[in-house]
Amino acid sequence: MKAHRPLSLGYFLALLCSQPAWAQFPRECTTTEALRNGVCCPDLLPISGPGTDLCGASSGRGRCEAVTADSRPHSRQYPHDGRDDREGWPTRFFNRTCRCNGNFSGHNCGTCRPGWRGAACDERVLTVRRNLLDLSAEERNYFVQALDMAKRTTHPQFVIATRRSEEILGPDGNTPQFENISIYNYFVWIHYYSVKKTFLGAGQESFGEVDFSHEGPAFLTWHRYHLLQLERDMQVCRKHFNVQILYRHCALFVNRYSDPTGRYDPAVRSLHNLAHLFLNGTGGQTHLSPNDPIFILLHTFTDAVFDEWLRRYNADISTFPLENAPIGHNRQYNMVPFWPPITNTEMFVTAPDNLGYTYEVQWSSRNFSISEIITIAVVAALLLVAVIFVGASCLIRARNKLDEANQPLLGDQYEHYTEEYETLKNSNQSMV
Repeated sequence: MKAHRPLSLGYFLALLCSQPAWAQFPRECTTTEALRNGVCCPDLLPISGPGTDLCGASSGRGRCEAVTADSRPHSRQYPHDGRDDREGWPTRFFNRTCRCNGNFSGHNCGTCRPGWRGAACDERVLTVRRNLLDLSAEERNYFVQALDMAKRTTHPQFVIATRRSEEILGPDGNTPQFENISIYNYFVWIHYYSVKKTFLGAGQESFGEVDFSHEGPAFLTWHRYHLLQLERDMQVCRKHFNVQILYRHCALFVNRYSDPTGRYDPAVRSLHNLAHLFLNGTGGQTHLSPNDPIFILLHTFTDAVFDEWLRRYNADISTFPLENAPIGHNRQYNMVPFWPPITNTEMFVTAPDNLGYTYEVQWSSRNFSISEIITIAVVAALLLVAVIFVGASCLIRARNKLDEANQPLLGDQYEHYTEEYETLKNSNQSMV
């Protein structure tokens, strides 16, 4: 395997632009043997030698099993089946992985599921994600320091592949193509990999109408796990479980997400996109938006609203499509490119009861709050001004036309011209 070194931001961004595809896996699984056999079942405590404690089997923590990948049909939006490494994730690279028992988790079943701690993963824990504005200066600095450390610390478990599955062993067939990456750049990269275009071959234009984490029902579940993974990585990095990611409250989002049926509302996407675009910089670019840490605040609050919706309406998984959703968005699809494989269904649960965290949010009742009333009043006032302006403009133009008709120099011998305008349809923007 190539010599590992942490990727700098400049080199990292250059690779995003130049490489047709990447993937990510535990460092122990990036050997020539593991890649050729398609098996990623690392030892936990191999006291008797390599291969003697796959997935912690000797202590009952897990076992090495065939990967279960969703094979149900997706929507017709993606017509290039068989061309993308993300299809049937992660079977293009590995077809056997660790399946952990009980509350055990991780690529080798050496950690605990979210919400559990202890040597035997039998100690229940609940962390609280707080509003950034409620923190003291000292608490905010602690969070910023944790982010900075994550940006500068090589990820202890995962490396990223710099070639597609067909080229993963290098030109000589014996040199796995992987690079180290920092914890925070790994967080950014995961997002990029889920939205990148499908590479169709040298000299061919890549297919861009594909997105494994946006434009479908998996938007909420995918970003939920994305944040959860960053939070846990930062806790490991700081060697302390008191590191929690934060949120920034946005009252307008609450009303827009309040539909108990869970129906898709384009207005919600527009509000979400507007927040990203307002950030400018990388925050407004889909493939790089997590590079701006404000991404965390925006998406954590989105997750808080999602969790409140699950709780308030006792949402059932039947509202999540089993098939015919955009590729990657069926409920049983393994979310790309998380490891170990995890489905959308596993994140469609209330966080306090199942994922070990909650939000310090005071949710409004069905009555509008003062801030919401003010927001609605401002929007209504702007609409009223717009209507008055359009009406006045129409009256003025009508009056001018009437005056022109009464001018003696404008007879039939003069040609009249009318102004014609083309109506341009605004292209849809992807959720970021």
